[in-house]
Amino acid sequence: TGYPSWNSFLMLHVQSQERLKEMLQDLESKKAKGGTLSEDEAKVANFYSAAMDEETIEAAGTAPLQPLLDLCSAAADATASSGDALAASIGRLVAQYGMSAFFAIGVSPDNKNSDHSLCQVYQGGLGLPDRDYYFDEDKEDKRLAYKKHVALMMTLLDDRSATEPTAESTDAAESIFNLELKLAEAHMTKTENRDPNATYNPMTVAALTERCGNAFDFASYFAAAAKSAEELGNINVRNTNALEKVAEVVSTVDKDVMHQYLRWHAVNKFAAYLSTSFVNADFNFYEKELAGTAEIKPRWKRACAFTDSALGEVQGKLYCAKHFDESSKDHALKIVESVRQALEDRLKEVDWMTSEATREEALKKMSRFRVKIGYPDKWIDYSSLKIEEGDSFLNMVFKAKVFDHRRDVEEMNAPTDRDKWFMNPHVIN
Repeated sequence: TGYPSWNSFLMLHVQSQERLKEMLQDLESKKAKGGTLSEDEAKVANFYSAAMDEETIEAAGTAPLQPLLDLCSAAADATASSGDALAASIGRLVAQYGMSAFFAIGVSPDNKNSDHSLCQVYQGGLGLPDRDYYFDEDKEDKRLAYKKHVALMMTLLDDRSATEPTAESTDAAESIFNLELKLAEAHMTKTENRDPNATYNPMTVAALTERCGNAFDFASYFAAAAKSAEELGNINVRNTNALEKVAEVVSTVDKDVMHQYLRWHAVNKFAAYLSTSFVNADFNFYEKELAGTAEIKPRWKRACAFTDSALGEVQGKLYCAKHFDESSKDHALKIVESVRQALEDRLKEVDWMTSEATREEALKKMSRFRVKIGYPDKWIDYSSLKIEEGDSFLNMVFKAKVFDHRRDVEEMNAPTDRDKWFMNPHVIN
Protein backbone atom coordinates (compact mmCIF):
# COMPACT_ATOMS: atom_id res chain seq x y z
CA THR A 1 0.00 0.00 0.00
CA GLY A 2 1.23 3.47 -0.88
CA TYR A 3 3.67 2.55 -3.68
CA PRO A 4 3.11 3.07 -7.43
CA SER A 5 5.22 -0.07 -8.19
CA TRP A 6 6.80 -3.03 -6.39
CA ASN A 7 10.26 -4.61 -6.60
CA SER A 8 13.01 -6.23 -4.53
CA PHE A 9 14.42 -2.88 -3.40
CA LEU A 10 11.02 -1.86 -2.06
CA MET A 11 10.77 -5.20 -0.23
CA LEU A 12 14.04 -4.41 1.57
CA HIS A 13 12.88 -0.84 2.14
CA VAL A 14 9.70 -2.08 3.81
CA GLN A 15 11.74 -4.46 5.99
CA SER A 16 13.94 -1.55 7.04
CA GLN A 17 10.85 0.56 7.82
CA GLU A 18 9.39 -2.21 9.98
CA ARG A 19 12.62 -2.30 11.97
CA LEU A 20 12.56 1.49 12.32
CA LYS A 21 8.96 1.33 13.51
CA GLU A 22 9.85 -1.22 16.19
CA MET A 23 12.84 0.86 17.31
CA LEU A 24 10.85 4.09 17.47
CA GLN A 25 7.96 2.47 19.33
CA ASP A 26 10.42 1.01 21.84
CA LEU A 27 11.80 4.51 22.44
CA GLU A 28 8.29 5.88 22.90
CA SER A 29 7.50 3.11 25.37
CA LYS A 30 10.72 3.70 27.29
CA LYS A 31 9.95 7.39 27.48
CA ALA A 32 6.35 6.79 28.63
CA LYS A 33 7.59 4.53 31.44
CA GLY A 34 9.94 7.23 32.70
CA GLY A 35 13.09 5.61 31.37
CA THR A 36 16.20 7.68 30.72
CA LEU A 37 16.84 8.46 27.06
CA SER A 38 20.13 9.60 25.58
CA GLU A 39 20.16 12.96 23.77
CA ASP A 40 19.93 11.19 20.41
CA GLU A 41 17.12 8.92 21.58
CA ALA A 42 15.17 11.87 23.00
CA LYS A 43 15.46 13.82 19.73
CA VAL A 44 14.18 10.92 17.67
CA ALA A 45 11.44 9.97 20.16
CA ASN A 46 10.18 13.56 20.44
CA PHE A 47 10.09 14.05 16.67
CA TYR A 48 8.42 10.72 15.92
CA SER A 49 5.85 11.20 18.71
CA ALA A 50 4.95 14.64 17.37
CA ALA A 51 4.67 13.23 13.83
CA MET A 52 2.30 10.52 15.07
CA ASP A 53 0.16 12.90 17.16
CA GLU A 54 -2.50 13.59 14.56
CA GLU A 55 -4.95 14.90 17.16
CA THR A 56 -2.62 17.76 18.14
CA ILE A 57 -1.76 18.46 14.49
CA GLU A 58 -5.48 18.67 13.65
CA ALA A 59 -6.18 20.99 16.58
CA ALA A 60 -3.33 23.31 15.60
CA GLY A 61 -4.61 23.75 12.05
CA THR A 62 -2.53 26.26 10.12
CA ALA A 63 -1.37 28.17 13.23
CA PRO A 64 2.19 26.69 13.13
CA LEU A 65 2.44 27.78 9.46
CA GLN A 66 1.45 31.38 10.24
CA PRO A 67 4.97 32.75 10.94
CA LEU A 68 6.04 31.59 7.47
CA LEU A 69 2.89 33.05 5.90
CA ASP A 70 3.63 36.33 7.68
CA LEU A 71 7.12 36.36 6.16
CA CYS A 72 5.55 35.72 2.74
CA SER A 73 3.33 38.76 3.31
CA ALA A 74 6.38 40.84 4.28
CA ALA A 75 8.16 39.77 1.11
CA ALA A 76 5.12 40.70 -0.99
CA ASP A 77 4.94 44.09 0.71
CA ALA A 78 8.60 44.63 -0.21
CA THR A 79 7.66 44.22 -3.89
CA ALA A 80 6.52 47.82 -3.90
CA SER A 81 9.60 49.07 -2.03
CA SER A 82 13.34 48.76 -2.58
CA GLY A 83 14.87 45.85 -4.49
CA ASP A 84 17.25 44.95 -1.68
CA ALA A 85 14.36 44.57 0.79
CA LEU A 86 12.53 42.20 -1.56
CA ALA A 87 15.64 40.12 -2.28
CA ALA A 88 16.51 39.90 1.42
CA SER A 89 12.93 38.83 2.26
CA ILE A 90 13.09 36.00 -0.30
CA GLY A 91 16.48 35.02 1.14
CA ARG A 92 15.04 34.89 4.66
CA LEU A 93 12.46 32.35 3.51
CA VAL A 94 15.37 30.00 2.88
CA ALA A 95 17.39 30.89 5.98
CA GLN A 96 14.51 30.78 8.47
CA TYR A 97 12.26 28.06 7.03
CA GLY A 98 14.18 26.18 4.34
CA MET A 99 11.69 27.38 1.70
CA SER A 100 12.94 28.31 -1.77
CA ALA A 101 11.04 30.67 -4.05
CA PHE A 102 11.76 31.36 -7.75
CA PHE A 103 15.08 29.48 -7.66
CA ALA A 104 17.03 27.30 -5.25
CA ILE A 105 20.53 27.12 -3.80
CA GLY A 106 22.63 24.24 -2.54
CA VAL A 107 26.22 23.07 -2.40
CA SER A 108 28.33 20.51 -4.25
CA PRO A 109 31.92 20.14 -5.52
CA ASP A 110 33.12 22.36 -8.34
CA ASN A 111 32.88 20.27 -11.52
CA LYS A 112 36.39 21.32 -12.55
CA ASN A 113 37.97 21.26 -9.09
CA SER A 114 36.40 18.53 -6.98
CA ASP A 115 38.54 19.41 -3.96
CA HIS A 116 36.55 22.63 -3.60
CA SER A 117 32.81 23.01 -3.02
CA LEU A 118 30.79 26.02 -4.05
CA CYS A 119 27.26 27.36 -3.94
CA GLN A 120 25.09 25.94 -6.69
CA VAL A 121 22.19 28.01 -8.00
CA TYR A 122 19.38 25.93 -9.50
CA GLN A 123 16.38 26.72 -11.66
CA GLY A 124 13.23 26.45 -9.57
CA GLY A 125 10.01 28.11 -8.53
CA LEU A 126 7.61 25.67 -10.20
CA GLY A 127 4.86 23.60 -8.60
CA LEU A 128 4.74 21.00 -11.37
CA PRO A 129 7.66 18.52 -11.73
CA ASP A 130 9.40 20.19 -14.70
CA ARG A 131 8.94 22.56 -17.64
CA ASP A 132 7.40 19.88 -19.90
CA TYR A 133 4.29 19.84 -17.72
CA TYR A 134 3.70 23.49 -18.63
CA PHE A 135 4.04 23.10 -22.41
CA ASP A 136 3.50 19.50 -23.64
CA GLU A 137 0.15 19.08 -25.40
CA ASP A 138 -0.44 15.68 -23.81
CA LYS A 139 -0.23 17.18 -20.30
CA GLU A 140 -3.16 19.58 -20.58
CA ASP A 141 -5.19 17.41 -18.18
CA LYS A 142 -2.37 17.63 -15.62
CA ARG A 143 -2.28 21.42 -15.96
CA LEU A 144 -6.01 21.67 -15.35
CA ALA A 145 -5.77 19.34 -12.35
CA TYR A 146 -2.84 21.38 -11.03
CA LYS A 147 -4.74 24.66 -11.19
CA LYS A 148 -7.67 23.08 -9.37
CA HIS A 149 -5.29 21.68 -6.74
CA VAL A 150 -3.62 25.08 -6.20
CA ALA A 151 -7.04 26.70 -5.87
CA LEU A 152 -8.16 24.11 -3.31
CA MET A 153 -5.01 24.49 -1.22
CA MET A 154 -5.36 28.28 -1.23
CA THR A 155 -8.97 27.86 -0.14
CA LEU A 156 -7.94 25.50 2.68
CA LEU A 157 -5.62 28.17 4.07
CA ASP A 158 -8.75 30.18 4.87
CA ASP A 159 -11.15 27.29 5.54
CA ARG A 160 -9.65 23.86 6.11
CA SER A 161 -13.09 22.21 6.06
CA ALA A 162 -13.61 23.27 2.44
CA THR A 163 -14.01 20.58 -0.22
CA GLU A 164 -14.13 22.83 -3.28
CA PRO A 165 -12.10 25.92 -4.19
CA THR A 166 -13.63 29.38 -3.99
CA ALA A 167 -13.89 31.66 -7.01
CA GLU A 168 -11.27 33.96 -5.46
CA SER A 169 -8.82 31.07 -4.99
CA THR A 170 -9.50 29.86 -8.53
CA ASP A 171 -8.51 33.29 -9.86
CA ALA A 172 -5.41 33.27 -7.65
CA ALA A 173 -4.46 29.81 -8.95
CA GLU A 174 -4.67 31.09 -12.53
CA SER A 175 -2.35 34.00 -11.67
CA ILE A 176 0.08 31.66 -9.90
CA PHE A 177 0.12 29.30 -12.87
CA ASN A 178 0.77 32.16 -15.31
CA LEU A 179 3.71 33.35 -13.19
CA GLU A 180 5.15 29.84 -13.10
CA LEU A 181 4.59 29.55 -16.85
CA LYS A 182 6.85 32.56 -17.37
CA LEU A 183 9.55 30.98 -15.19
CA ALA A 184 9.18 27.64 -17.00
CA GLU A 185 9.83 29.28 -20.38
CA ALA A 186 13.49 29.69 -19.40
CA HIS A 187 13.91 26.32 -17.70
CA MET A 188 16.08 23.60 -19.16
CA THR A 189 14.49 20.28 -20.03
CA LYS A 190 15.49 17.28 -17.93
CA THR A 191 17.93 16.24 -20.67
CA GLU A 192 19.48 19.71 -20.95
CA ASN A 193 19.79 19.88 -17.17
CA ARG A 194 22.09 16.86 -17.27
CA ASP A 195 24.58 18.52 -19.64
CA PRO A 196 27.75 19.11 -17.56
CA ASN A 197 28.98 21.87 -19.86
CA ALA A 198 25.73 23.79 -20.18
CA THR A 199 25.21 23.69 -16.41
CA TYR A 200 28.73 24.87 -15.53
CA ASN A 201 28.66 28.65 -15.33
CA PRO A 202 30.88 29.86 -12.47
CA MET A 203 30.71 33.57 -11.72
CA THR A 204 30.65 36.06 -8.87
CA VAL A 205 27.42 37.32 -7.36
CA ALA A 206 28.17 40.74 -8.86
CA ALA A 207 28.56 39.18 -12.32
CA LEU A 208 25.21 37.37 -11.94
CA THR A 209 23.52 40.61 -10.90
CA GLU A 210 24.97 42.43 -13.89
CA ARG A 211 23.99 39.61 -16.23
CA CYS A 212 20.41 39.96 -14.98
CA GLY A 213 20.39 43.67 -15.77
CA ASN A 214 20.62 44.63 -12.08
CA ALA A 215 16.90 43.81 -11.84
CA PHE A 216 17.34 41.62 -8.74
CA ASP A 217 19.67 42.31 -5.81
CA PHE A 218 21.40 38.94 -5.56
CA ALA A 219 23.91 40.29 -3.04
CA SER A 220 21.10 41.07 -0.57
CA TYR A 221 19.49 37.70 -1.29
CA PHE A 222 22.66 35.70 -0.59
CA ALA A 223 23.55 37.77 2.49
CA ALA A 224 20.14 36.87 3.97
CA ALA A 225 19.98 33.28 2.71
CA ALA A 226 23.57 32.10 3.04
CA LYS A 227 26.75 34.20 3.08
CA SER A 228 27.87 37.56 1.81
CA ALA A 229 28.96 37.82 -1.82
CA GLU A 230 32.57 38.14 -0.68
CA GLU A 231 32.36 35.03 1.49
CA LEU A 232 30.77 33.02 -1.31
CA GLY A 233 33.37 33.88 -3.94
CA ASN A 234 32.43 32.17 -7.19
CA ILE A 235 29.02 30.52 -7.41
CA ASN A 236 27.83 28.17 -10.15
CA VAL A 237 24.64 29.23 -11.93
CA ARG A 238 23.38 26.06 -13.59
CA ASN A 239 20.91 27.87 -15.85
CA THR A 240 21.70 31.52 -16.44
CA ASN A 241 18.61 32.03 -18.63
CA ALA A 242 16.38 30.89 -15.77
CA LEU A 243 17.94 33.41 -13.38
CA GLU A 244 17.60 36.20 -15.92
CA LYS A 245 13.92 35.33 -16.20
CA VAL A 246 13.57 35.31 -12.40
CA ALA A 247 15.03 38.80 -12.23
CA GLU A 248 12.63 39.99 -14.93
CA VAL A 249 9.56 38.40 -13.29
CA VAL A 250 10.33 39.44 -9.72
CA SER A 251 11.02 43.04 -10.73
CA THR A 252 7.72 43.38 -12.61
CA VAL A 253 5.26 41.09 -10.77
CA ASP A 254 2.15 42.55 -9.17
CA LYS A 255 2.26 42.68 -5.36
CA ASP A 256 -0.93 40.61 -4.94
CA VAL A 257 0.28 37.94 -7.37
CA MET A 258 3.61 37.79 -5.52
CA HIS A 259 1.71 37.32 -2.25
CA GLN A 260 -0.43 34.49 -3.60
CA TYR A 261 2.57 32.83 -5.28
CA LEU A 262 4.59 32.80 -2.04
CA ARG A 263 1.61 31.61 0.03
CA TRP A 264 1.08 28.78 -2.44
CA HIS A 265 4.70 27.64 -2.31
CA ALA A 266 4.69 27.83 1.48
CA VAL A 267 1.64 25.62 1.90
CA ASN A 268 2.76 23.33 -0.93
CA LYS A 269 6.17 22.69 0.65
CA PHE A 270 4.76 21.87 4.08
CA ALA A 271 1.34 20.37 3.27
CA ALA A 272 2.38 16.86 4.27
CA TYR A 273 3.08 18.06 7.83
CA LEU A 274 -0.26 19.83 8.30
CA SER A 275 -3.78 18.65 9.15
CA THR A 276 -5.67 15.97 7.26
CA SER A 277 -7.35 18.19 4.67
CA PHE A 278 -3.96 19.46 3.46
CA VAL A 279 -2.36 16.01 3.59
CA ASN A 280 -5.15 14.44 1.55
CA ALA A 281 -5.23 17.21 -1.04
CA ASP A 282 -1.44 17.02 -1.43
CA PHE A 283 -1.57 13.23 -1.83
CA ASN A 284 -4.48 13.29 -4.26
CA PHE A 285 -2.60 15.52 -6.70
CA TYR A 286 1.09 14.71 -6.38
CA GLU A 287 0.84 11.00 -5.61
CA LYS A 288 -2.45 9.84 -7.10
CA GLU A 289 -2.81 12.19 -10.10
CA LEU A 290 0.84 12.50 -11.09
CA ALA A 291 2.42 9.24 -9.84
CA GLY A 292 -0.52 6.84 -9.95
CA THR A 293 -0.27 5.81 -6.30
CA ALA A 294 -3.63 4.37 -5.27
CA GLU A 295 -3.50 4.77 -1.48
CA ILE A 296 -1.67 6.98 0.95
CA LYS A 297 0.90 5.25 3.18
CA PRO A 298 -0.08 4.49 6.79
CA ARG A 299 0.68 7.31 9.23
CA TRP A 300 3.55 5.41 10.88
CA LYS A 301 5.35 4.99 7.55
CA ARG A 302 5.02 8.68 6.80
CA ALA A 303 6.18 9.51 10.34
CA CYS A 304 9.24 7.27 9.86
CA ALA A 305 10.03 9.06 6.60
CA PHE A 306 9.59 12.49 8.24
CA THR A 307 11.94 11.47 11.06
CA ASP A 308 14.41 10.13 8.51
CA SER A 309 14.39 13.41 6.60
CA ALA A 310 14.88 15.51 9.74
CA LEU A 311 17.19 13.33 11.82
CA GLY A 312 18.61 10.87 9.31
CA GLU A 313 21.99 10.12 10.85
CA VAL A 314 20.66 10.24 14.42
CA GLN A 315 18.09 7.61 13.49
CA GLY A 316 20.69 5.75 11.44
CA LYS A 317 23.13 5.67 14.36
CA LEU A 318 20.50 4.09 16.62
CA TYR A 319 19.45 1.69 13.84
CA CYS A 320 23.01 0.53 13.17
CA ALA A 321 23.69 -0.05 16.85
CA LYS A 322 20.84 -2.55 16.75
CA HIS A 323 21.12 -4.08 13.27
CA PHE A 324 24.60 -3.37 11.84
CA ASP A 325 27.20 -2.92 14.56
CA GLU A 326 30.95 -2.40 14.26
CA SER A 327 31.66 -6.10 13.77
CA SER A 328 29.21 -6.21 10.84
CA LYS A 329 30.91 -3.20 9.27
CA ASP A 330 34.37 -4.74 9.71
CA HIS A 331 33.19 -7.95 8.04
CA ALA A 332 31.71 -6.01 5.10
CA LEU A 333 34.89 -3.95 4.69
CA LYS A 334 36.98 -7.13 4.53
CA ILE A 335 34.77 -8.45 1.72
CA VAL A 336 35.10 -5.19 -0.21
CA GLU A 337 38.87 -5.17 0.28
CA SER A 338 39.16 -8.71 -1.08
CA VAL A 339 37.20 -7.65 -4.18
CA ARG A 340 39.39 -4.54 -4.56
CA GLN A 341 42.54 -6.66 -4.26
CA ALA A 342 41.25 -9.09 -6.89
CA LEU A 343 40.56 -6.18 -9.23
CA GLU A 344 44.07 -4.82 -8.68
CA ASP A 345 45.60 -8.20 -9.46
CA ARG A 346 43.50 -8.46 -12.62
CA LEU A 347 44.47 -4.99 -13.80
CA LYS A 348 48.13 -5.94 -13.45
CA GLU A 349 47.66 -8.99 -15.68
CA VAL A 350 45.03 -8.30 -18.38
CA ASP A 351 46.67 -8.58 -21.80
CA TRP A 352 44.25 -6.29 -23.66
CA MET A 353 45.73 -3.32 -21.77
CA THR A 354 48.87 -3.04 -23.90
CA SER A 355 49.98 0.41 -22.77
CA GLU A 356 51.83 0.39 -19.45
CA ALA A 357 50.98 4.06 -19.03
CA THR A 358 47.27 3.19 -19.29
CA ARG A 359 47.74 0.34 -16.80
CA GLU A 360 49.48 2.68 -14.39
CA GLU A 361 46.67 5.24 -14.64
CA ALA A 362 44.05 2.50 -14.12
CA LEU A 363 45.80 1.30 -10.97
CA LYS A 364 46.14 4.86 -9.74
CA LYS A 365 42.43 5.48 -10.30
CA MET A 366 41.48 2.28 -8.51
CA SER A 367 43.69 3.21 -5.53
CA ARG A 368 41.62 6.34 -5.08
CA PHE A 369 38.33 4.47 -4.70
CA ARG A 370 36.71 5.49 -1.41
CA VAL A 371 34.69 2.82 0.39
CA LYS A 372 31.60 3.82 2.36
CA ILE A 373 30.01 0.79 3.93
CA GLY A 374 27.31 0.54 6.59
CA TYR A 375 27.61 3.90 8.28
CA PRO A 376 29.96 6.93 8.35
CA ASP A 377 33.18 6.92 10.39
CA LYS A 378 32.14 10.32 11.77
CA TRP A 379 28.49 11.06 12.51
CA ILE A 380 26.84 14.45 11.98
CA ASP A 381 26.76 16.51 15.19
CA TYR A 382 23.10 17.37 15.83
CA SER A 383 23.69 18.98 19.24
CA SER A 384 22.64 22.41 17.95
CA LEU A 385 19.31 21.06 16.67
CA LYS A 386 16.85 21.28 19.56
CA ILE A 387 13.88 18.94 19.19
CA GLU A 388 11.95 19.41 22.40
CA GLU A 389 8.79 17.83 23.71
CA GLY A 390 5.86 20.23 23.55
CA ASP A 391 7.05 21.98 20.40
CA SER A 392 4.67 21.83 17.43
CA PHE A 393 5.45 19.20 14.85
CA LEU A 394 5.75 21.76 12.05
CA ASN A 395 8.15 23.87 14.10
CA MET A 396 10.33 20.77 14.55
CA VAL A 397 10.29 20.37 10.77
CA PHE A 398 11.27 24.03 10.30
CA LYS A 399 14.19 23.62 12.72
CA ALA A 400 15.43 20.49 10.93
CA LYS A 401 15.31 22.15 7.51
CA VAL A 402 17.17 25.21 8.81
CA PHE A 403 19.78 22.91 10.41
CA ASP A 404 20.38 21.15 7.06
CA HIS A 405 20.53 24.47 5.22
CA ARG A 406 23.13 25.86 7.62
CA ARG A 407 25.28 22.77 7.11
CA ASP A 408 25.11 23.41 3.35
CA VAL A 409 26.05 27.06 3.85
CA GLU A 410 29.12 26.09 5.88
CA GLU A 411 30.35 23.99 2.94
CA MET A 412 29.99 26.80 0.37
CA ASN A 413 33.35 28.12 -0.84
CA ALA A 414 35.16 25.55 1.32
CA PRO A 415 37.18 22.35 0.88
CA THR A 416 35.04 19.40 -0.18
CA ASP A 417 34.16 17.03 2.64
CA ARG A 418 34.95 13.67 1.05
CA ASP A 419 33.73 11.80 4.13
CA LYS A 420 30.21 13.22 3.80
CA TRP A 421 27.42 10.72 3.25
CA PHE A 422 24.58 11.52 0.87
CA MET A 423 22.12 8.98 2.19
CA ASN A 424 21.25 7.61 5.60
CA PRO A 425 22.82 4.32 6.71
CA HIS A 426 19.56 2.38 6.85
CA VAL A 427 18.36 3.51 3.41
CA ILE A 428 18.23 0.73 0.82
CA ASN A 429 20.46 1.55 -2.14
